[in-house]
Amino acid sequence: MDKKLSIKNIIIIVAAAIGAIATFLPWATVSFLGVSESVSGASGDGWISFAIFLAIIVLTAIKFKDELPKGFKIAVTVLGVIALIIGIFEIANINGNSFGLGSAGIGVYVVIVAGIASAILPWLPIGGKAPAKKPAKKEK
Repeated sequence: MDKKLSIKNIIIIVAAAIGAIATFLPWATVSFLGVSESVSGASGDGWISFAIFLAIIVLTAIKFKDELPKGFKIAVTVLGVIALIIGIFEIANINGNSFGLGSAGIGVYVVIVAGIASAILPWLPIGGKAPAKKPAKKEK
């Protein structure tokens, strides 16, 4: 039995986890007369991207030790592109509806980067495997 984990799958899961965490970061900030207010993704469409990134984690975890099959790669890519589109839509929405008083927050940019990473990583030729756990020392 192979006791090594796919490095590519680990990277995909980390990227998706960062994207999921971005739901709770500021997605928009509005400033007016010296008062500033931030809104996280959890206040709106962020839950959709959170669910998308969780789905990516689950799909990748199912085949954690092996190369993702083509169907899994396509599914992860489609989900990553959807998260990317949500991020772009949110930036356009913030810029279009805030009358110049609002700006996109770090969370929405992290969602975009994580969406791009999730869409591209399954197809990259990242090889190698990492040890699943440290081997136990033998006593003499």
